[in-house]
Amino acid sequence: MTSVSAALLSAIPRREIVRLLGATCLAFASLAACAATMTIDGPSVVDSRVSISAQYTATVHWDDGTTTNVTANSGWSSSNYTQAQARSNGQVVFGTLGTVTIYASYITTVSMSVSYVAGTSGPWSAPLLDCPTEVAGPLPVSQLGELYTGPASDFVPLCNGRLLMSNTGLNRLQLLDIHTGQLEGSLDLPSTPTRLRRIAGTPIVIAALSSGSIARVDLATGSISFAPIGNKIQDIERGQPGRSWC
Repeated sequence: MTSVSAALLSAIPRREIVRLLGATCLAFASLAACAATMTIDGPSVVDSRVSISAQYTATVHWDDGTTTNVTANSGWSSSNYTQAQARSNGQVVFGTLGTVTIYASYITTVSMSVSYVAGTSGPWSAPLLDCPTEVAGPLPVSQLGELYTGPASDFVPLCNGRLLMSNTGLNRLQLLDIHTGQLEGSLDLPSTPTRLRRIAGTPIVIAALSSGSIARVDLATGSISFAPIGNKIQDIERGQPGRSWC
């Protein structure tokens, strides 16, 4: 092991020594730097009818009583990539229901258990379908970045930054506000939704399901009716009034 003098160590910021050496207590003459603790903060339970993702922060608690936010400097991961994907900024995007462990690594590796729950279905609020002028969101276009939606196979754009998406992880149609990333409504389906097609001039959306049927969804009321097809549906195209090609 290479010897390091106390004079040399004293020239290095004390917190940097702790970060580099991890959970170690050092004692070199007049220099003493004991490893700090680290925590993850964020929701332990996330309602899948409210949010697709959640934000977590990593904090170092130094032995002098101060703290440092190290969220952007930490390495993030999850115990199950299908259930949850941890982004580099501490955002966790959920895929399927269940409990997953989130990890953050900086001076050490810490973890937090998070449950993504089904939630309770509330009343459906009809979205605005057609608008002559789009209402701008709170951020300028230059600041818009990636929007993480979880597992989705298709989208139908609506008014004022709203998207209807087919969530293949939860078997739902979900109404998403792209400005905030929050969900504004969910409709449960009996099997995995794949392709979506809106019938122009109406509030009706046709959803192909993996079970070999189609769902006729009325966005004005939230009501759903089903028609069996019997085969795996690859796509949907609008036909004559009242009919669709599958």
